[in-house]
Amino acid sequence: MTDDALATPVAHYLHASSKSRATVSSNPGAPHEDDVWNAIVADLSADPNLSRHILPAPAPPPRPSPEEVLEQEPDHEDLDQTNLEETPEHFVPPDPGPIQLASDAITRFAWAGALGGPTFLMLATIFNWGRFLSGVGVLAGVGGFVVLVARHRDDRDDDFTDGAVV
Repeated sequence: MTDDALATPVAHYLHASSKSRATVSSNPGAPHEDDVWNAIVADLSADPNLSRHILPAPAPPPRPSPEEVLEQEPDHEDLDQTNLEETPEHFVPPDPGPIQLASDAITRFAWAGALGGPTFLMLATIFNWGRFLSGVGVLAGVGGFVVLVARHRDDRDDDFTDGAVV
C-alpha cells in the first residue's frame, strides 16, 4: 500500500473523529487543539512536497566592484597625526629576567628524580639491566614527583582580575 493510498483514509478518519468530540476551549468559537493538529497532519499528508512551507533565503546585497572600492577615498580627518607618530610599531615585551634555579638541595634532588627516574627506567629497559634497576627508576620518578607536589607553595598575589595585564 502506498503512502498516498494510506494518507487519504487516515485524513478522513481523523477529520471525522474530530467532529464527534466536544470542544474544551474556553472560547466557544475557537477550534479544538486536536482539530488544529489533525488539520496540519492532514495537510502535510495530502501534499508530500514541503517546498511551499519553506521560506526562501533573502538575496545577499550586491558586492561593489573593485573599481568602486578603489575610487572611494578614506576619511583621514578623524586621525590625529601626533598620536600616530608617537605609537611604537610593535609590542616589545619586558625582559623576563634570568631563570632562578632551586635554592635548596631537596628541591634539586626532587627535580632530578622526577626527570631522571623515567629516563633511567627507559635506559634500564632498553639495555636489559634488570628488574631491580628498573624499579629504582620508577621509585625515583614517583618519589621526585611526590616531593615536588608536596612542597609546592601557592603564594601568588591574586588581585582578583580577569586575566593578563596588557
